[in-house]
Amino acid sequence: YSDFAILMDRGTEFDTYKKIFEYLGLPISIYKDENLNDGYDLGLMKNILKFIFKLNRKEYDVEYRYLFTSIARSFLFNIKDEEIYDHLQKQTIAQSPVYQKAFAISQKLTSLNCLELIQTIIDDFAYLKQAQMVGNIDVIWQKLDYLLSLAQDLTKAGLTTLDFITHLERVIDDGLEIKYS
Repeated sequence: YSDFAILMDRGTEFDTYKKIFEYLGLPISIYKDENLNDGYDLGLMKNILKFIFKLNRKEYDVEYRYLFTSIARSFLFNIKDEEIYDHLQKQTIAQSPVYQKAFAISQKLTSLNCLELIQTIIDDFAYLKQAQMVGNIDVIWQKLDYLLSLAQDLTKAGLTTLDFITHLERVIDDGLEIKYS
C-alpha cells in the first residue's frame, strides 16, 4: 500500500474518499490543510479566555453570564440547562466548577504570557481528556497544538494575553481562515 499515492487538486472530496476506502477496508492516510475556524474549538477557547478576563476585572455583566453558559454547556462540563439556569437565577455561579477553574486561572493572569495561559487552560480544564468524549481527538489536538504555536509566536512578538484574545475575536468575527496542515 505504501507504493501508492492519490494526488488531488482540490480537497473538497477528501472525506468521501476516506469513507470509501474505509468501507472497502483499505488503509488510507490523508494530508490536507484544515481551517482552524471549523468547529467550535476556537470559539470555546475564546469564550474561556474572555470569561477569565471578566473574572480578573470583576466584570459581572450580561456577557459574563453568556460566557459562563457557553462554557458550562460545552463538552468540558456538560452541565444540564436546568442546573445552569439555577446558577443564573440564584446567582450561585461562583459555586460552579466552571467558575472555580476559571477563577483560579484569573488570579494568576498577570504572571502568565499567552502560551502559558493557553497551556494552563488546557491542563486545568482537562481539555484533552474531555475532548475524547467528542471524538476526533486527533483533529482537536492538532488545533490546540496550532493554537499553542500561535500563542508562542504572539508572545515572542511582545503581545499581551489581552491582545491574543482580541486577535482570536477578530479571526472569528471577520471569518478569517487560519489554515494548518
